[in-house]
Amino acid sequence: MHGYDRYTRRLKIPTTKPGEFRWLRVRGSRKATLVGTWTNALKAAGQGDFSLIDAFPRNTFIDGVRLATSHAEVSRIVEAAAESDQTFEDLYARVGTA
Repeated sequence: MHGYDRYTRRLKIPTTKPGEFRWLRVRGSRKATLVGTWTNALKAAGQGDFSLIDAFPRNTFIDGVRLATSHAEVSRIVEAAAESDQTFEDLYARVGTA
């Protein structure tokens, strides 16, 4: 028995380009939670609070994609998301499970 599920989810994350998102295949609730934590840290950074990004583990890869933690890259992602018509809450959209 595992303390987490092993389902595969498709989650989208913002990129540094306005209106562009990247889909990740995330296996297991631990990795899905990690993506959610990172997304919440981005949202906080967009409001000027980088403490959650600073606390996020460096060099975290999900589906071969490194989740940005540098202030410069996070700022570019936040700026691009601000130019998009989608809110950060929309990033939690999930499409199917495998």
